[in-house]
Amino acid sequence: MSTKVQRTRKALLLAAEDLFSSKGFENTSVAAICRKAGLSNGVFYRHFKNKDDIFRTITNEMMESFQQSMKTTGGRNRRDTLKYLYVSAFETLWKSKKRFKAFHEAEYRLRNIEELVDAIYLDAVSKILKKDISEIKPAMKWFIIGPLRFSAIYWIVFKNMKVPAEVINDLLDFTCNGFGVSAELSDEVTHFSIDKKASYGKDSRSLIMKSAEKLFGKKGYFKTSVYEIMSRAGYGQGTFYLYFKNKQALLEELVVLANRKLRHMMRDASVNLESRLEKEIRNYRVFLEFMKEHREIYEIVRESEFIVDNLGYRYYEKLLESYVKVLNDSMNSGELRAMNAHSIAIFLMGIGHFMGLDLVFRPRYSDDKWEEYLMDLAKLIARGLEV
Repeated sequence: MSTKVQRTRKALLLAAEDLFSSKGFENTSVAAICRKAGLSNGVFYRHFKNKDDIFRTITNEMMESFQQSMKTTGGRNRRDTLKYLYVSAFETLWKSKKRFKAFHEAEYRLRNIEELVDAIYLDAVSKILKKDISEIKPAMKWFIIGPLRFSAIYWIVFKNMKVPAEVINDLLDFTCNGFGVSAELSDEVTHFSIDKKASYGKDSRSLIMKSAEKLFGKKGYFKTSVYEIMSRAGYGQGTFYLYFKNKQALLEELVVLANRKLRHMMRDASVNLESRLEKEIRNYRVFLEFMKEHREIYEIVRESEFIVDNLGYRYYEKLLESYVKVLNDSMNSGELRAMNAHSIAIFLMGIGHFMGLDLVFRPRYSDDKWEEYLMDLAKLIARGLEV
Protein backbone atom coordinates (compact mmCIF):
# COMPACT_ATOMS: atom_id res chain seq x y z
CA MET A 1 0.00 0.00 0.00
CA SER A 2 1.51 3.35 -1.08
CA THR A 3 2.12 6.20 1.38
CA LYS A 4 -0.58 8.31 -0.28
CA VAL A 5 -3.13 5.51 -0.04
CA GLN A 6 -2.22 4.99 3.61
CA ARG A 7 -2.64 8.71 4.34
CA THR A 8 -6.04 8.76 2.63
CA ARG A 9 -7.23 5.70 4.50
CA LYS A 10 -6.01 7.13 7.81
CA ALA A 11 -7.78 10.45 7.13
CA LEU A 12 -11.06 8.63 6.54
CA LEU A 13 -10.63 6.52 9.67
CA LEU A 14 -9.83 9.56 11.83
CA ALA A 15 -12.82 11.46 10.47
CA ALA A 16 -15.14 8.50 11.03
CA GLU A 17 -13.72 7.91 14.50
CA ASP A 18 -14.42 11.53 15.44
CA LEU A 19 -17.98 11.49 14.09
CA PHE A 20 -18.93 8.07 15.44
CA SER A 21 -17.69 9.07 18.90
CA SER A 22 -19.52 12.40 18.94
CA LYS A 23 -22.68 11.73 16.91
CA GLY A 24 -23.13 7.96 17.03
CA PHE A 25 -23.41 5.43 14.22
CA GLU A 26 -26.93 6.22 13.00
CA ASN A 27 -26.37 10.00 12.89
CA THR A 28 -23.14 9.69 10.92
CA SER A 29 -23.25 9.44 7.13
CA VAL A 30 -20.62 8.53 4.56
CA ALA A 31 -20.99 12.04 3.13
CA ALA A 32 -20.26 13.58 6.54
CA ILE A 33 -17.16 11.41 6.95
CA CYS A 34 -15.90 12.51 3.53
CA ARG A 35 -16.58 16.20 4.23
CA LYS A 36 -14.66 16.01 7.51
CA ALA A 37 -11.76 14.20 5.84
CA GLY A 38 -11.80 16.64 2.90
CA LEU A 39 -12.24 13.80 0.43
CA SER A 40 -14.84 12.80 -2.15
CA ASN A 41 -17.41 10.06 -1.73
CA GLY A 42 -15.76 8.21 -4.58
CA VAL A 43 -12.49 8.04 -2.68
CA PHE A 44 -14.30 6.61 0.33
CA TYR A 45 -15.64 3.66 -1.66
CA ARG A 46 -12.18 2.80 -2.93
CA HIS A 47 -11.24 2.03 0.70
CA PHE A 48 -14.46 0.87 2.35
CA LYS A 49 -17.62 -0.87 1.16
CA ASN A 50 -19.99 1.25 3.24
CA LYS A 51 -20.48 2.89 6.63
CA ASP A 52 -20.74 -0.49 8.36
CA ASP A 53 -17.36 -1.49 6.93
CA ILE A 54 -15.48 1.54 8.28
CA PHE A 55 -17.30 1.22 11.63
CA ARG A 56 -16.23 -2.41 11.92
CA THR A 57 -12.68 -1.52 10.88
CA ILE A 58 -12.42 1.02 13.70
CA THR A 59 -13.88 -1.34 16.29
CA ASN A 60 -11.72 -4.25 15.14
CA GLU A 61 -8.57 -2.14 15.39
CA MET A 62 -9.65 -1.00 18.86
CA MET A 63 -10.30 -4.61 19.80
CA GLU A 64 -6.84 -5.72 18.65
CA SER A 65 -5.17 -2.88 20.56
CA PHE A 66 -7.12 -3.62 23.72
CA GLN A 67 -6.53 -7.36 23.47
CA GLN A 68 -2.80 -6.80 23.16
CA SER A 69 -2.72 -4.54 26.22
CA MET A 70 -4.57 -7.13 28.32
CA LYS A 71 -2.24 -10.01 27.53
CA THR A 72 0.46 -8.90 29.93
CA THR A 73 -0.07 -9.21 33.66
CA GLY A 74 2.29 -7.96 36.34
CA GLY A 75 2.63 -7.90 40.12
CA ARG A 76 4.08 -10.02 42.89
CA ASN A 77 0.74 -11.18 44.26
CA ARG A 78 -2.97 -11.26 43.40
CA ARG A 79 -3.62 -7.77 44.76
CA ASP A 80 -0.80 -6.25 42.72
CA THR A 81 -1.90 -8.14 39.62
CA LEU A 82 -5.46 -6.87 39.98
CA LYS A 83 -4.23 -3.29 40.16
CA TYR A 84 -2.03 -3.87 37.11
CA LEU A 85 -5.13 -5.08 35.24
CA TYR A 86 -7.15 -2.01 36.23
CA VAL A 87 -4.45 0.49 35.36
CA SER A 88 -3.66 -1.23 32.05
CA ALA A 89 -7.31 -1.36 30.97
CA PHE A 90 -8.10 2.23 31.95
CA GLU A 91 -4.91 3.64 30.40
CA THR A 92 -5.47 1.83 27.11
CA LEU A 93 -9.09 2.96 26.85
CA TRP A 94 -8.27 6.55 27.79
CA LYS A 95 -5.48 6.84 25.24
CA SER A 96 -7.99 5.79 22.55
CA LYS A 97 -11.01 7.52 24.07
CA LYS A 98 -12.66 8.47 20.77
CA ARG A 99 -12.31 4.92 19.50
CA PHE A 100 -13.52 3.62 22.85
CA LYS A 101 -16.70 5.71 22.58
CA ALA A 102 -17.38 4.29 19.12
CA PHE A 103 -16.38 0.87 20.43
CA HIS A 104 -18.88 1.21 23.29
CA GLU A 105 -21.66 1.61 20.71
CA ALA A 106 -20.28 -1.33 18.73
CA GLU A 107 -20.60 -3.50 21.84
CA TYR A 108 -24.32 -2.73 21.74
CA ARG A 109 -24.83 -3.07 17.99
CA LEU A 110 -22.52 -5.99 17.19
CA ARG A 111 -23.02 -9.03 19.38
CA ASN A 112 -19.72 -10.60 18.40
CA ILE A 113 -17.85 -7.56 19.72
CA GLU A 114 -19.43 -7.86 23.17
CA GLU A 115 -18.62 -11.56 23.23
CA LEU A 116 -14.99 -10.92 22.25
CA VAL A 117 -14.57 -8.23 24.90
CA ASP A 118 -16.08 -10.54 27.49
CA ALA A 119 -13.63 -13.26 26.48
CA ILE A 120 -10.63 -10.89 26.75
CA TYR A 121 -11.56 -9.85 30.27
CA LEU A 122 -12.28 -13.44 31.29
CA ASP A 123 -8.89 -14.54 30.03
CA ALA A 124 -7.19 -11.84 32.10
CA VAL A 125 -9.18 -12.79 35.21
CA SER A 126 -8.40 -16.49 34.76
CA LYS A 127 -4.68 -15.67 34.82
CA ILE A 128 -5.06 -13.58 37.97
CA LEU A 129 -7.11 -16.23 39.76
CA LYS A 130 -4.97 -19.03 38.28
CA LYS A 131 -8.07 -20.88 37.17
CA ASP A 132 -9.32 -22.21 33.88
CA ILE A 133 -12.00 -19.97 32.35
CA SER A 134 -14.55 -22.78 32.70
CA GLU A 135 -13.95 -22.76 36.47
CA ILE A 136 -14.87 -19.08 36.90
CA LYS A 137 -18.43 -18.85 38.20
CA PRO A 138 -20.77 -16.20 36.74
CA ALA A 139 -20.89 -14.27 40.02
CA MET A 140 -17.09 -14.06 40.14
CA LYS A 141 -17.02 -12.71 36.60
CA TRP A 142 -19.62 -10.02 37.35
CA PHE A 143 -17.93 -9.08 40.60
CA ILE A 144 -14.48 -8.55 39.09
CA ILE A 145 -15.26 -7.45 35.54
CA GLY A 146 -18.54 -5.54 35.98
CA PRO A 147 -17.13 -2.70 38.15
CA LEU A 148 -14.04 -2.43 35.93
CA ARG A 149 -15.98 -2.14 32.68
CA PHE A 150 -18.69 0.13 34.04
CA SER A 151 -16.13 2.46 35.65
CA ALA A 152 -14.51 2.88 32.23
CA ILE A 153 -17.90 3.66 30.68
CA TYR A 154 -18.86 6.09 33.44
CA TRP A 155 -15.64 8.09 33.56
CA ILE A 156 -14.37 7.93 29.97
CA VAL A 157 -17.59 7.75 27.94
CA PHE A 158 -20.04 9.66 30.15
CA LYS A 159 -17.73 12.09 31.97
CA ASN A 160 -15.00 12.37 29.30
CA MET A 161 -12.40 12.05 32.05
CA LYS A 162 -9.49 9.77 32.78
CA VAL A 163 -10.46 7.32 35.52
CA PRO A 164 -9.14 9.00 38.72
CA ALA A 165 -6.34 7.28 40.64
CA GLU A 166 -8.45 7.26 43.80
CA VAL A 167 -11.20 5.37 41.95
CA ILE A 168 -8.68 2.70 40.95
CA ASN A 169 -7.68 2.38 44.60
CA ASP A 170 -11.35 2.21 45.62
CA LEU A 171 -11.89 -0.54 43.07
CA LEU A 172 -8.92 -2.53 44.33
CA ASP A 173 -10.10 -2.18 47.92
CA PHE A 174 -13.68 -3.21 47.08
CA THR A 175 -12.56 -6.20 45.00
CA CYS A 176 -10.26 -7.42 47.74
CA ASN A 177 -12.43 -6.68 50.79
CA GLY A 178 -16.04 -6.06 49.68
CA PHE A 179 -18.32 -4.41 52.24
CA GLY A 180 -16.40 -6.01 55.06
CA VAL A 181 -19.53 -7.56 56.60
CA SER A 182 -20.84 -11.04 57.36
CA ALA A 183 -21.70 -13.04 54.25
CA GLU A 184 -24.64 -14.79 55.94
CA LEU A 185 -27.86 -14.33 54.01
CA SER A 186 -31.25 -16.00 54.24
CA ASP A 187 -32.47 -17.79 51.11
CA GLU A 188 -35.66 -15.75 51.02
CA VAL A 189 -33.72 -12.61 50.10
CA THR A 190 -33.05 -13.97 46.61
CA HIS A 191 -36.69 -14.96 46.02
CA PHE A 192 -38.87 -12.24 44.60
CA SER A 193 -41.29 -11.73 41.73
CA ILE A 194 -42.71 -8.48 40.46
CA ASP A 195 -46.32 -7.67 39.74
CA LYS A 196 -46.71 -8.57 36.07
CA LYS A 197 -49.85 -6.56 35.50
CA ALA A 198 -49.80 -3.94 32.76
CA SER A 199 -47.68 -1.03 33.92
CA TYR A 200 -49.40 1.52 31.72
CA GLY A 201 -52.80 3.12 32.13
CA LYS A 202 -55.62 3.13 29.60
CA ASP A 203 -55.42 6.83 28.70
CA SER A 204 -54.16 7.89 25.26
CA ARG A 205 -50.73 9.04 26.42
CA SER A 206 -50.08 5.75 28.23
CA LEU A 207 -51.21 3.67 25.27
CA ILE A 208 -48.90 5.60 22.95
CA MET A 209 -45.97 5.03 25.32
CA LYS A 210 -46.80 1.34 25.61
CA SER A 211 -46.87 1.04 21.83
CA ALA A 212 -43.55 2.88 21.51
CA GLU A 213 -41.91 0.66 24.14
CA LYS A 214 -42.79 -2.47 22.18
CA LEU A 215 -41.73 -1.08 18.81
CA PHE A 216 -38.52 0.66 19.93
CA GLY A 217 -37.53 -2.51 21.76
CA LYS A 218 -38.25 -4.78 18.82
CA LYS A 219 -37.20 -2.68 15.81
CA GLY A 220 -35.00 -0.01 17.33
CA TYR A 221 -35.57 3.73 17.58
CA PHE A 222 -34.42 4.72 14.10
CA LYS A 223 -36.42 2.03 12.30
CA THR A 224 -39.66 2.89 14.10
CA SER A 225 -41.86 5.65 12.71
CA VAL A 226 -44.42 7.81 14.48
CA TYR A 227 -47.01 6.36 12.11
CA GLU A 228 -46.24 2.80 13.28
CA ILE A 229 -46.41 3.82 16.93
CA MET A 230 -49.80 5.44 16.49
CA SER A 231 -51.21 2.63 14.35
CA ARG A 232 -50.29 0.09 17.03
CA ALA A 233 -51.82 2.33 19.70
CA GLY A 234 -55.03 2.69 17.66
CA TYR A 235 -54.83 6.41 16.89
CA GLY A 236 -54.20 8.66 13.92
CA GLN A 237 -50.74 10.14 13.47
CA GLY A 238 -51.92 13.66 14.29
CA THR A 239 -52.86 12.63 17.82
CA PHE A 240 -49.19 11.95 18.61
CA TYR A 241 -48.33 15.66 18.60
CA LEU A 242 -50.98 16.45 21.19
CA TYR A 243 -48.79 14.62 23.72
CA PHE A 244 -45.21 14.68 22.42
CA LYS A 245 -43.11 17.28 20.59
CA ASN A 246 -41.39 14.61 18.51
CA LYS A 247 -40.18 11.01 18.60
CA GLN A 248 -37.10 11.92 20.61
CA ALA A 249 -39.22 13.53 23.33
CA LEU A 250 -41.19 10.28 23.58
CA LEU A 251 -37.97 8.29 23.88
CA GLU A 252 -36.73 10.52 26.69
CA GLU A 253 -39.99 10.16 28.59
CA LEU A 254 -39.84 6.37 28.26
CA VAL A 255 -36.33 6.28 29.70
CA VAL A 256 -37.20 8.64 32.57
CA LEU A 257 -40.32 6.61 33.40
CA ALA A 258 -38.41 3.32 33.35
CA ASN A 259 -35.80 4.77 35.68
CA ARG A 260 -38.41 6.01 38.13
CA LYS A 261 -40.38 2.75 38.13
CA LEU A 262 -37.26 0.66 38.66
CA ARG A 263 -36.02 2.81 41.56
CA HIS A 264 -39.42 2.77 43.27
CA MET A 265 -39.77 -0.96 42.77
CA MET A 266 -36.36 -1.68 44.28
CA ARG A 267 -37.05 0.60 47.22
CA ASP A 268 -40.43 -1.00 47.98
CA ALA A 269 -39.09 -4.55 47.58
CA SER A 270 -36.26 -4.07 50.07
CA VAL A 271 -37.89 -1.79 52.65
CA ASN A 272 -38.48 -4.60 55.18
CA LEU A 273 -34.97 -6.05 54.93
CA GLU A 274 -32.46 -5.11 57.58
CA SER A 275 -28.92 -5.18 56.22
CA ARG A 276 -27.42 -3.29 53.28
CA LEU A 277 -26.18 -6.56 51.83
CA GLU A 278 -29.67 -8.07 51.90
CA LYS A 279 -31.07 -5.00 50.20
CA GLU A 280 -28.42 -5.05 47.48
CA ILE A 281 -29.09 -8.69 46.64
CA ARG A 282 -32.87 -8.21 46.69
CA ASN A 283 -32.49 -5.20 44.42
CA TYR A 284 -30.48 -7.24 41.93
CA ARG A 285 -33.29 -9.78 41.87
CA VAL A 286 -35.85 -7.02 41.32
CA PHE A 287 -33.73 -5.55 38.54
CA LEU A 288 -33.50 -8.91 36.76
CA GLU A 289 -37.24 -9.55 37.12
CA PHE A 290 -38.11 -6.05 35.93
CA MET A 291 -35.88 -6.27 32.88
CA LYS A 292 -37.07 -9.77 32.04
CA GLU A 293 -40.68 -8.58 32.13
CA HIS A 294 -39.88 -5.32 30.31
CA ARG A 295 -37.05 -6.49 28.10
CA GLU A 296 -37.85 -3.79 25.57
CA ILE A 297 -36.97 -1.16 28.17
CA TYR A 298 -33.50 -2.60 28.54
CA GLU A 299 -33.04 -2.36 24.76
CA ILE A 300 -34.36 1.22 24.79
CA VAL A 301 -32.16 2.41 27.65
CA ARG A 302 -29.03 1.00 26.01
CA GLU A 303 -29.86 2.39 22.57
CA SER A 304 -30.79 5.79 24.04
CA GLU A 305 -27.14 6.29 25.05
CA PHE A 306 -26.29 6.69 21.37
CA ILE A 307 -29.26 8.83 20.36
CA VAL A 308 -29.73 11.68 22.83
CA ASP A 309 -26.74 13.46 24.37
CA ASN A 310 -26.38 12.64 28.06
CA LEU A 311 -29.62 10.62 28.21
CA GLY A 312 -27.81 7.41 29.14
CA TYR A 313 -25.68 9.34 31.61
CA ARG A 314 -28.77 10.94 33.20
CA TYR A 315 -30.44 7.54 33.51
CA TYR A 316 -27.49 6.05 35.38
CA GLU A 317 -26.80 9.24 37.35
CA LYS A 318 -30.30 9.12 38.82
CA LEU A 319 -29.74 5.53 39.95
CA LEU A 320 -26.33 6.57 41.24
CA GLU A 321 -27.82 9.31 43.42
CA SER A 322 -30.10 6.79 45.13
CA TYR A 323 -27.21 4.37 45.66
CA VAL A 324 -24.89 6.99 47.14
CA LYS A 325 -27.50 8.12 49.65
CA VAL A 326 -28.28 4.67 51.05
CA LEU A 327 -24.62 3.67 51.11
CA ASN A 328 -23.69 6.81 53.04
CA ASP A 329 -26.53 6.13 55.48
CA SER A 330 -25.19 2.60 56.06
CA MET A 331 -21.66 3.90 56.58
CA ASN A 332 -22.77 6.68 58.93
CA SER A 333 -24.70 4.17 61.02
CA GLY A 334 -21.64 1.96 61.32
CA GLU A 335 -23.16 -0.96 59.41
CA LEU A 336 -20.60 -0.66 56.61
CA ARG A 337 -16.94 0.29 56.90
CA ALA A 338 -15.90 3.70 55.60
CA MET A 339 -15.61 3.69 51.80
CA ASN A 340 -16.11 6.11 48.92
CA ALA A 341 -19.88 5.79 48.44
CA HIS A 342 -19.78 7.27 44.92
CA SER A 343 -17.20 4.74 43.74
CA ILE A 344 -18.94 1.81 45.44
CA ALA A 345 -22.25 2.81 43.85
CA ILE A 346 -20.64 2.74 40.39
CA PHE A 347 -19.13 -0.67 41.12
CA LEU A 348 -22.45 -2.11 42.29
CA MET A 349 -24.20 -0.71 39.22
CA GLY A 350 -21.51 -2.27 37.04
CA ILE A 351 -22.17 -5.67 38.58
CA GLY A 352 -25.89 -5.31 37.89
CA HIS A 353 -25.38 -3.98 34.37
CA PHE A 354 -23.28 -6.89 33.18
CA MET A 355 -25.30 -9.44 35.11
CA GLY A 356 -28.33 -8.11 33.24
CA LEU A 357 -26.51 -8.53 29.93
CA ASP A 358 -25.63 -12.14 30.72
CA LEU A 359 -29.00 -13.18 32.14
CA VAL A 360 -31.58 -11.06 30.30
CA PHE A 361 -30.32 -9.01 27.37
CA ARG A 362 -28.05 -11.59 25.74
CA PRO A 363 -28.50 -14.69 27.91
CA ARG A 364 -25.32 -16.70 28.48
CA TYR A 365 -26.38 -18.54 31.60
CA SER A 366 -29.43 -20.52 32.69
CA ASP A 367 -32.23 -18.43 34.16
CA ASP A 368 -33.25 -21.19 36.58
CA LYS A 369 -30.15 -20.57 38.70
CA TRP A 370 -30.69 -16.93 39.61
CA GLU A 371 -30.88 -17.71 43.33
CA GLU A 372 -27.58 -19.59 43.18
CA TYR A 373 -25.87 -16.78 41.30
CA LEU A 374 -27.15 -14.17 43.74
CA MET A 375 -26.03 -16.15 46.79
CA ASP A 376 -22.54 -16.49 45.26
CA LEU A 377 -22.54 -12.78 44.52
CA ALA A 378 -23.60 -11.93 48.08
CA LYS A 379 -20.51 -13.66 49.47
CA LEU A 380 -18.25 -11.68 47.16
CA ILE A 381 -19.88 -8.32 47.88
CA ALA A 382 -19.72 -9.09 51.60
CA ARG A 383 -16.05 -10.09 51.81
CA GLY A 384 -14.47 -9.57 48.39
CA LEU A 385 -11.69 -11.90 47.30
CA GLU A 386 -10.18 -11.51 50.78
CA VAL A 387 -6.67 -10.85 49.48
